[in-house]
Amino acid sequence: METQKSSNARKGDDNPVNERLEYYRRRDRKHPANAPLGGIIDFSGPFQVRTITDWIWIIVFVSIITVAIAFSAFFLGKGDINHLTRGYDYLANTCGEGHFTDRPYVYWVNPLVDINMKLCVSSCYARFGEHICIYDNDGKEISGADDPRTATGCEYRVPADLISIYCYPQEPVSRDLVEKFLETPEQLVRSYGGDFVRSEDITIFGIALGMVSSYVIMKMLHSKRMHMITAVLCLIGSAVTGIVMALLCLRER
Repeated sequence: METQKSSNARKGDDNPVNERLEYYRRRDRKHPANAPLGGIIDFSGPFQVRTITDWIWIIVFVSIITVAIAFSAFFLGKGDINHLTRGYDYLANTCGEGHFTDRPYVYWVNPLVDINMKLCVSSCYARFGEHICIYDNDGKEISGADDPRTATGCEYRVPADLISIYCYPQEPVSRDLVEKFLETPEQLVRSYGGDFVRSEDITIFGIALGMVSSYVIMKMLHSKRMHMITAVLCLIGSAVTGIVMALLCLRER
């Protein structure tokens, strides 16, 4: 029995298929691609020397940034950025400033007639009552009549709910018109711009922190002995950043 097994084993070893398989096994073991991976003893970071590789796109990028800064400076100098954070009336006067310091809210006189007829008011009205009249840039009424009930440019005050800086009419149709007006692309851009202006300190802080952190981390990665220290500092920096951002958000509230 043992002699028969030995004979079968020898026949298997002499099988051309087995010989071919063994040939490929030996070749794979000796192939350089299958050699064990080893570290580089002299490794000292991703890149010791960095150079600009694409001057054309660098020039395009810098040009776009320069144009954006120029446009921003022009609009900040010529425009009123408070239009983004505060409401404004039909004469483009900013509510809550200048002659309208005591009138910080926006009130629609009659959205059914003219959605752009807005006035700065000191408070929204909870019920029907007195008349409200249009005014000039100095805040003085221009009706020219002693009795607002018969004056041109005067309307009855209608009940409205104060939401943010706007007096939303309680009457369903007028309220729907006001909501649709505030959802137009122009008004949405103003709203998003206002949110950015209100949080400009947080945004600037985040951008500056990101730039400084990126520079420091890249410098530290150049040293092969600083990898663990970099990881620890990143964790500490993330925790500190989260705490600072949370405090800034609480202050904004």
